[in-house]
Amino acid sequence: KALEAAVEKWQSSQVTVMSAMADLLSVPEDPDVLTDPTYLPSDFPVNIIAKRGLLDLLKQEVTLWHAYLRGRILDVRSVVQLLDAALHVKGEVRGQRPNTRMNTMYINPIESRRDGIILDYNRVRTRLAKLGEDYVGDFPVMKLADTYRLSTVSGRSVGDSHRQEGWAQTGAGP
Repeated sequence: KALEAAVEKWQSSQVTVMSAMADLLSVPEDPDVLTDPTYLPSDFPVNIIAKRGLLDLLKQEVTLWHAYLRGRILDVRSVVQLLDAALHVKGEVRGQRPNTRMNTMYINPIESRRDGIILDYNRVRTRLAKLGEDYVGDFPVMKLADTYRLSTVSGRSVGDSHRQEGWAQTGAGP
């Protein structure tokens, strides 16, 4: 309810907030929160944003997107930790039925969550890249290999020195 009220308030006041874009926006008399679009400065081409004087508002939006991307990096780190713990427990499971149950109930949902976070991160990064490379900042494209984490439970094994942790785990990214 509170989110719907906030979105409805933004939809009804977006013509006032983004008065420079009023001719491009169509806000109905009675806005429907679930179906009517809500516009952000990044929804428009950069040349129109610059021409209409919304660069300050765009910079604020980009700052919020950067914070969102940093949050998604932290989310993927915690999900990968959960996945590592589940895979460690799976190594101790014996038998076909317990193994299948472990995969379907624990490991597959965690992997799906990790993949969804990666897709969301890349979607937002692509949105910023459409505005120009200056707005992307230090956020590289995230791949599955970037989330790789060396085991903290098992000892060193052959090949560890050849496969490094991904930037999303080491903090070498943004």
